[in-house]
Amino acid sequence: MAHNDFLLLNPVYAVTIGLGMLALVPLGVLWALLDTRRVGHERVAIKPTKFALSIAVYLLTAAWMLHYVRPARLESGLVQLATWGLLIGATVEFMCIVGQAARGRRSHFNSATPIDAAISTLMGVSAILFVGMVLPLAWEIAARPRADAAPLMATAIVAGLVLTFVFGALTGSAMARLGTATVGSSGARITRDERRRTGLRLRLAHFCGIHAMQAIPLIAFLALRVAGQAAALLLVAGTLGYSVITLTLLFRPTFPEAWLAIGTAPLTNRS
Repeated sequence: MAHNDFLLLNPVYAVTIGLGMLALVPLGVLWALLDTRRVGHERVAIKPTKFALSIAVYLLTAAWMLHYVRPARLESGLVQLATWGLLIGATVEFMCIVGQAARGRRSHFNSATPIDAAISTLMGVSAILFVGMVLPLAWEIAARPRADAAPLMATAIVAGLVLTFVFGALTGSAMARLGTATVGSSGARITRDERRRTGLRLRLAHFCGIHAMQAIPLIAFLALRVAGQAAALLLVAGTLGYSVITLTLLFRPTFPEAWLAIGTAPLTNRS
């Protein structure tokens, strides 16, 4: 296989790994039925199964977005960086989650042992990699979209990728800080209920943020189908609405002590 052919297969690799992750979902369900061990309030297999589905959607979306890049640019260094960063980061993240689940250990923000801390750190680096790599892809589509790309859809893809990066970084940082916090800025101790409910809200915000890359193009698709000449206006309104929902989930404090703690806790892990 020629070097250029290998590079041009990147969209195929994204589809292949994405479909492979999707195929693991029913196996994860079977694992959850057979393995009764729990981490926190859920069976050990639940998190790997959820992440397999999420990563599958993530990579299949990225593969679709690569078709909005000019074919001649698929072998450029910038697109290669974005594609392989997404593939490697997502794969390593998933392997760490599966490995920790198999050990019956919490995967995220866990520094209980040196092994747990090392895996948690590796997961953090992987997450930064596959979220951060959406920016080179967004730049390539914004600066040099393929000639026959619908302008509104290309704009929606770029907006979705940028929002995924911004919201992913904000929500990921907030989740990490909540994981280390024990008291609010007033000195009051965070109750278990406060932590659980605030954590749930942050996870919802994180879900919305990470999947902006699917949501915003979907809004554009619907706008093009139903709004005609007003499609661009509908896209702007939908994007703003989606952003407001995500930011409201992120910043509106349901439990003040827990949310105050997010702003004061250092970014270091607690066992």
